[in-house]
Amino acid sequence: MKKTIILILSLAVFLTFFGCSADNNTTETTNVPQTTSAVSTSEKKVKKELKGIDVSSYSGDIDWKAVKKSGVQFAMIRIGGRGFAQSGALYADKKAAYNIVNAQKNGIKTGVYFFSQAMNEYEAGEEADFVLKQLGNTKLDLPIAYDIEKLDETMTRIANLSRKDAVKNSGVFSEKLKKAGYDTVVYIKKGKFMNAEDYSPREVWFADYTEPYDNPYYMLQYSKEGKVDGISGTVDLDIMYTE
Repeated sequence: MKKTIILILSLAVFLTFFGCSADNNTTETTNVPQTTSAVSTSEKKVKKELKGIDVSSYSGDIDWKAVKKSGVQFAMIRIGGRGFAQSGALYADKKAAYNIVNAQKNGIKTGVYFFSQAMNEYEAGEEADFVLKQLGNTKLDLPIAYDIEKLDETMTRIANLSRKDAVKNSGVFSEKLKKAGYDTVVYIKKGKFMNAEDYSPREVWFADYTEPYDNPYYMLQYSKEGKVDGISGTVDLDIMYTE
């Protein structure tokens, strides 16, 4: 009889101990946080897309009020360039002053670009000085772009310029303008003379005529066949992403 009672008591203790252990394990499991790796919405960076165009005197007389109403938020305006001939004469874009003043007057963020044909660093510096002279006291919202391209080999004075030397030219151009208080970028066409890998992404205005896409560059030129109110004919279309 005593053995039976002892056996029953032992069994009760055994069940009580392991029952409590099971309950404790269940409690610990359900209390483990399930969202330890989640990122709050406030911590995520959201990119804002701005719509833009780039123009020159070839765009004709622009109605900037109509351009603004069409939804354009920024514009890159040609301020001048260097000729293809061996003499490489510098020239101002005949519509630059009008376009800058009226784009800004209508609340459109504005930057400018210079079409370079500099054969060496001295000429690149000369081009930067020319841009500064054309701008005078003009304040810009966006950078000054250095656009150096090899077009038809029969009409370009930089046919023998290496990409390495072109990068050096862009550095001289940019350095002079930065010292004057302006930001700069380099215009680069996909698969052409210049290479985006030679610069940090935010120093690049990239041209890729496929379709608009999210990218690491400062700006993307995605079409040369755009239609915008206030501009007769076609116009280059751009996008810019800001955080």
